[in-house]
Amino acid sequence: MLFKHHIPKAPYSDFLNSIIYFKGYHPEHKVERVVPDGFVHLIFELDGIDRNIYDNVTGASLMTVSGGWMAPILSKYLTISAHNNSEMIVAQIHPYGAFPLFDQSLNKFPGEIIPAPRVKEINISKFRNSMIDLMSPESKISFLEDQLMGFIQEQKIPKPFVIDAINAMRSNANEKLVNLVQSSGYSKKQFIKLFKKYIGITPKKYQRILRFNEILKKIKEGNFISWVDISLDCGYFDQAHFIKDFKAFSGLNPTDFLDIHKTTERINFFPLD
Repeated sequence: MLFKHHIPKAPYSDFLNSIIYFKGYHPEHKVERVVPDGFVHLIFELDGIDRNIYDNVTGASLMTVSGGWMAPILSKYLTISAHNNSEMIVAQIHPYGAFPLFDQSLNKFPGEIIPAPRVKEINISKFRNSMIDLMSPESKISFLEDQLMGFIQEQKIPKPFVIDAINAMRSNANEKLVNLVQSSGYSKKQFIKLFKKYIGITPKKYQRILRFNEILKKIKEGNFISWVDISLDCGYFDQAHFIKDFKAFSGLNPTDFLDIHKTTERINFFPLD
């Protein structure tokens, strides 16, 4: 499989965390689970294959997406079809980069996948066709990076306290909300309202996603897994709370997740069937 992971430089990096391109993906499974990572994603399929989104509980098909789609910050895991000979390019957007890019509050789409026709500001089909015509992965990545930056509306950039709060929580997923509110100069109610407007979810839920991802990092890095140590390191005061959050974001208890992780290197994606 051809895989490219591009890390943008400034000023692109102010809005884009990374761009990922892959071609020739041949999974042995037909369905995979995507868990929240705290970013907004803009996805373009370049292979002409429609993807199916399934209900997490029943497995029933909820929608079919083609060409591309946007995924606001996921607050629960996503179940999606996996296909042979896939070719896709994905823009991983900072939480505070989505509002000035898409010119709409993502809290209107809590945990939803937004198909191409519903993404107002960006003509996904036009972008996709342009990237298909380009030959090299590098040219596709460069095109997408430049085009997205051209859509940024500076007047829509979130208030500085929102960006500061995101960065503070990234540095410390256990940062107390009261500290962030005090630093902002707003009341708690105003802080939460504005955070949700720009980011799409509440600060508390965003922190939970960051904690979950800290756990995933520790799983990936550690040879010996102590769930008690991991839960304490990530700010959980009891095992029950830790397990509840873990299951909410992955659909599995920690032990079952670890068994699956042994068979895959993709910590935010793993096979179901």
